[in-house]
Amino acid sequence: DDSSLQFLTLNLFSIPNVSYSCVYNFENSISLTLPAELLLNDTVMCNLPSSSQLPTFDTDTIYASVSLRTQEGVDIIVTNSEQQIAFTNCSVQTSCFGCLQSEQNCIWCPLSETCSSPMEDCLNDFSIISTSPNMSCPFISPPDRSDTNDYLIHSHTTQGLSVRANNLNGFDNFNCIIEDKNGYQLFRMTGTWNGSHVNCEDIFFNVSLNATNTILEAVLVIQGNNLTIENPDNAL
Repeated sequence: DDSSLQFLTLNLFSIPNVSYSCVYNFENSISLTLPAELLLNDTVMCNLPSSSQLPTFDTDTIYASVSLRTQEGVDIIVTNSEQQIAFTNCSVQTSCFGCLQSEQNCIWCPLSETCSSPMEDCLNDFSIISTSPNMSCPFISPPDRSDTNDYLIHSHTTQGLSVRANNLNGFDNFNCIIEDKNGYQLFRMTGTWNGSHVNCEDIFFNVSLNATNTILEAVLVIQGNNLTIENPDNAL
């Protein structure tokens, strides 16, 4: 991710007073050369690559060793394989839990449902910053009953659902959606948040079951502000 840190400062010893470039050597023999400036006291300030300049990577971290290159093309090795620069890619995380559990101290932007660098702000959004996702991430919990992780509904009855949830302050306009395993919407109810539960309105569940299927497996989706609240236990 783009960072407010735009420079890498290197403190070296007795280097020649010449012009330098900074070379970032990534995995798979990919290298990137950027401007560098020699300051006083053998200090070199290198431009850091922006996210658009980094090689494409699908993990949350990519590493590079660093060397200085003179105008004559001579390289001065600055870091070795055990002293590498780590570049983070928080955007590979697609859930609040995965985002906050990453080793890069990423932040979660709930309204845009994106994971962002700790050096950035959530654009037009508030941010969730915590080392404990359970204390910060909005999510659905298993029901209050201790004998099951599932929320149960009965076919051909009228009932509502009281769904235990966490960290939903700031959300409103709740919807309770029941989908089949293929994501097809079976039922939709409006919901209200009381500080500990989302109370879904009473509706008639006209579920048809054949003689061999006494339980219909489905997925419970709670939405607030048109955003899906995480359901880590896939409870229904």
